[in-house]
Amino acid sequence: TESPALMIARCALALFYLQIGDLSRAKGEFEYFAAHDFTRIPRDWNWMGAITALATVCAGLSDARRAAVLYQLLLPYADRNIMVGWADMCYGSASHHLGLLATTLAHLDDSQVHFEAAIEFDLKMGARAALLHTQVSYAAMLLTRGRAGDSQRALEMAKSARDLADRLGMNPLVREASDLEARAQGSGQPPSGEATRILPVES
Repeated sequence: TESPALMIARCALALFYLQIGDLSRAKGEFEYFAAHDFTRIPRDWNWMGAITALATVCAGLSDARRAAVLYQLLLPYADRNIMVGWADMCYGSASHHLGLLATTLAHLDDSQVHFEAAIEFDLKMGARAALLHTQVSYAAMLLTRGRAGDSQRALEMAKSARDLADRLGMNPLVREASDLEARAQGSGQPPSGEATRILPVES
């Protein structure tokens, strides 16, 4: 487990546990890196992918203390597109993941700035799957913040995401965007303490 070559795989394992809802195991893998402020991850060509995966797990675990560390690590790369290996996997705009971390930190205005930047980035790249994930995460954040106009903006974002997910055949995200629509229209309420959505961008 100390081999640098296995670090990215272990970060991916933490992300996998999060995606299947096994938060206990996700936390166990996450703590392995977080205990040393993420310095166990070698600064090689997989570092960005590893940090991005852990940022997503951190948001999923609502770990604000570690989110502050990861936010500072990722912030210098806000304008980057996160790739793993020889473009084997794409985690999308770093700004998307900064938005997740900012939401975890309850810095929701910063989160909005990052999600807006990610959307602009996604549109320029023509990265429709990345755009979809950002729209869903952004809509969830707006509903969490709940300022005047946030529900309407979230509704527009969720509708756009639902339509795009339907065109791309991403059925789980169709359902997720539809749920956000219902919440924005006032027909559904978020669970207590719900933060923004944390699933990563698919390649």
